[in-house]
Amino acid sequence: QPPRVNRMPDKRADIPSKKQSQAVSSRELWTSRYTRLCNWAEDHGQLPRRHAAADGEERGLATWIENLAASFRSGSLDAAQLAKLRQVRGMAERIGRWGSKRQH
Repeated sequence: QPPRVNRMPDKRADIPSKKQSQAVSSRELWTSRYTRLCNWAEDHGQLPRRHAAADGEERGLATWIENLAASFRSGSLDAAQLAKLRQVRGMAERIGRWGSKRQH
């Protein structure tokens, strides 16, 4: 019988694929924006407004909300993310005004 060889683990197995990396970074980006939106809504008592925004943070968050609305209307907004968004001050009402091609 040949001697047993202790193999080193394949380091490539620990390296995420490009698609996996994009998914992780996309989730992290969403979480970061969500956290910033929560903080903004609590600090200002309202959702950010793009057109009234003198502040780059407010304008960026307002644009993100508009992009979320487009995802919602197309049916591509993740259900778990939608549930989290509804917990943000003012977002349940905003989501209710978005309308949809599918039932939520």
